[in-house]
This record gives sequence, C-alpha cells and structure tokens, in this order.
Amino acid sequence: MGQSSRMKANIIHIGPGKVGSAFLKQFLDVKADIDARYSIHTSVVCVAGSTQWMYNRGGLSPANISKLDLPDTYTQDDIKSVIDQISGPTIVVDTSASDATVGLLKQAVCNGHYVVLANKKPISGSHEDFSELFGNNVFAETTVGAGLPVLSTVQELLMTGDDIVSIEGCFSGTLGYIFSELENGESFSDVVKDAKEKGFTEPDPRDDLSGIDVARKALIVSRLMGKKMEINDIHIEPLFPKRMLEDSIHNFVQELSTLDNEYARRLQKAQKKGKTLRYVAKLSQKNVSVGIQEVSTTSDIGSLSGPDNIVVLQTKRYYNNPMIIKGPGAGVDVTAAGVLGDVIKVIQRISS
Repeated sequence: MGQSSRMKANIIHIGPGKVGSAFLKQFLDVKADIDARYSIHTSVVCVAGSTQWMYNRGGLSPANISKLDLPDTYTQDDIKSVIDQISGPTIVVDTSASDATVGLLKQAVCNGHYVVLANKKPISGSHEDFSELFGNNVFAETTVGAGLPVLSTVQELLMTGDDIVSIEGCFSGTLGYIFSELENGESFSDVVKDAKEKGFTEPDPRDDLSGIDVARKALIVSRLMGKKMEINDIHIEPLFPKRMLEDSIHNFVQELSTLDNEYARRLQKAQKKGKTLRYVAKLSQKNVSVGIQEVSTTSDIGSLSGPDNIVVLQTKRYYNNPMIIKGPGAGVDVTAAGVLGDVIKVIQRISS
C-alpha cells in the first residue's frame, strides 16, 4: 500500500519542554515502525510552545521537529483555527504544565479529535472540565505515576465490577527522593537543594513541597472512582510553613535550614517506633488526604526508596492481599514513553 493511499493521522503537540522534547524524539525514532505496523501515515503538523510555534498543514519535517526551533509567534486563536480546519483523525498531545490549554482540548474533543495528556491541570481543575474531557477520546495515563499503569488499572478494576475500598501511595518521585535521603542522614534543606540542582523539583521547589502536585494526582484518581471532588475538598499538608510562600525562590531555599531540626526530630521519633516518614496520598470512599505519614519500615510504602512511586489498591477482590503498582514515578524518558504509549493506543483505534 502506497503512502498516498494510507489513512493519515495528524499530531498537534503543545508543550515541547523536557518531557515534550523527549516524546518527539521517541516518536521520530519509532514513527516508521508505527506507520508500517498500522498501515497509517502519521504527521506532526504543529509544535507549539508558550508563545512560539511552527506549523505546516502538510506536516513538519523530522529535521525541523528535532531542532525545535519555533520561528513564529502565535495566539490561542491560531491553534483553535488549526483544530477547526484540520481534516482527518487528529491527536492533540499536551505535555505542557498550563491550565490555559483547557479550552483548546475541549474544542478538540468536541470536533471528534483525540487528546493525550501528560498535563494534569486540565483534568484536575473543575469537576466540570474533568467531566467534559475525560472519556473515550482522552488518554491521560501519564498524569499519575508517569509511565506506571495507574489510571488504566483503576478503570479496568471498576469496569469489571470490582469495588475500590481504599488507595494509598506515594505519588511524587521528588518527595520520595527527599524522604529517602533524610533516612540516609541528610538534612532537609540540603536534600531539597540537591534535588533542585539535579532537576528533580520544579524550578520553584514549593510547587512540589506544597503537596499540590500530589493532591492533583489524588484528585484525578478519586474522580475516576466516581467522587465529584474539587481540589479544595482534599486535606493537603505542605512541607513548609505558609509564611514561606511570600519569599522569593532564593530566600525560600535559604530559609529551608530553619526546618532541619523539625524534620530530624520527626524522623527520629518515627524510627524509635520502627517506622519512617513518607509523603502519602490516602483515598477512601469518604475522604482524600495527602501529607506526611509515619509508616512501618517493613511495609510496602515504608520500604520504597528514591524517586520510585507506589500505589496500593485495596478492593473487594484484592482485600486481604492488595494490588501493588510500583516503579519509576518520575523522569523525563519514562514519562515521555508513557505519552508515546497513549499516542500509539490512539493510532491503534484510528486504524482499526
């Protein structure tokens, strides 16, 4: 079958940051195999950063995609026009960290296109946005647990008639790394600075240490469980006092040393009981909370090390012996691979 007679699938990519760039590289590496396997011609027609983009209705060249030199400015209306006018099956891939994409994604779904998300904000905003977006045409596995199959597992359990009793876990590779290093005798301030230098944290570490990122993930999972929750319904324990929100990033990082004794004390108190500290998300049918917990060092959560994530699902079927999903929950390459996996699922659907 010649390329001209193959079905075509367009890709519009928003957010070519670290994860987005890795996704594009991985996609180009396997594009020929994907096209041959599914008798399809995939074409990246648009790559859009926060203010700059490149767009070619007929498809961007691999060389231009690899360079990621975005030559032109654009507006949201420009992307809307592309979504409205493009013909054929289209996948909108959002690897940004922006809540400004919600309208574009809704438009894409309304037009019958597909959406692949690594960006948590569109489905952890209002429940109304979640309801409009999360469905058959939206794939969002990497919004929770990076490349781990968390959301698909929860959905499959529910679709097969199981009842979820509770879910507990560590949903942040950044916070997992911090608490593992505390066990190794490092001070809280030094660990956070080290994590920031290694690129484990967001540019402003408060985005991680506030607990809001974990809360967003917990909110997405709770909504899959059928709970009509908003982010304000979740009890969130930050890792720093509220007054430190007013500091500059530099001053915030410098002031972290004032918390060293407190974390050393809390860890020592836990260790005297054979326990350690972890930042845990707890979801039940009644409530959701995220915060620091004392957990047994021999438990699945307590034995977690480094930036790995773990999700423990207790259900009607997995009651006495809960299901455990464990593995890298952070990292550019594994997250990008999860996005690529969702894109391939869409291509399978388009070609079938």
